Amino acid sequence: MERKECRLILLAGKKHSGKTTFVQRVIEKLTRENFKIAGLLAPSVYEGAFLLGYNLVNIDNGKRVKFARRRKPEEPFQFSSKGWRFGQAILNNRKTRKSDLVIIDEFGPIELAGGGWRKDVDLLLSSTNCIILLVVRKEIVSKVKRLYKKYEPAELAAKRNDSINKCLQILNGRKKIKDKQMVNEKIAKRLGRFVKRGQISCRQCFKIAGESKVNLKSIGDACNKMKIKIRSCQLGCFK
Repeated sequence: MERKECRLILLAGKKHSGKTTFVQRVIEKLTRENFKIAGLLAPSVYEGAFLLGYNLVNIDNGKRVKFARRRKPEEPFQFSSKGWRFGQAILNNRKTRKSDLVIIDEFGPIELAGGGWRKDVDLLLSSTNCIILLVVRKEIVSKVKRLYKKYEPAELAAKRNDSINKCLQILNGRKKIKDKQMVNEKIAKRLGRFVKRGQISCRQCFKIAGESKVNLKSIGDACNKMKIKIRSCQLGCFK
């Protein structure tokens, strides 16, 4: 059975293992390859050796806000309502929705319970063509996979160089599909200009193939899909 196009990547690593730092390396590599990256980073904030909390960073422009803080190691983190609004505004931004890759750092127990970034991730998956990368802790990867099983998420290990290359492969694969779709849309539009009563001449098909820089088979396939009959076929090119 053919695997679906990859829409969801889970970048997994242990707690406090440097996942966010690794994601920054992923962003640098993919940006150099001219991919549009958007989303959120959640870098740790330390006071000496004490993990004080987390900030949120807009990947697109570097803006940051305070997100989570605690006063003592035994206390739970208190999340800022301003931070939640900041993140939600980014994930629902039109520019983000048109990106090649949207990163959410991180997707954890709050999201599994239906809170946090859960609704924003669900909306991105259901209403855009973006590839989504969720940074997750290793111990909850199986639960996130079950949650999004219909998307057949790819699991990559944080801090491994081959994970960066695999991200690049997934994005390149998506780019090829998008490029093909754009070509098909252009072909369909050009065919539509010459069609009369459901027919088009072979000569016009040759012209469209030249203008679109595609082979004759692509034109023939488009005509079949659009149920257009090719008349006066030269040398049997469109059988």
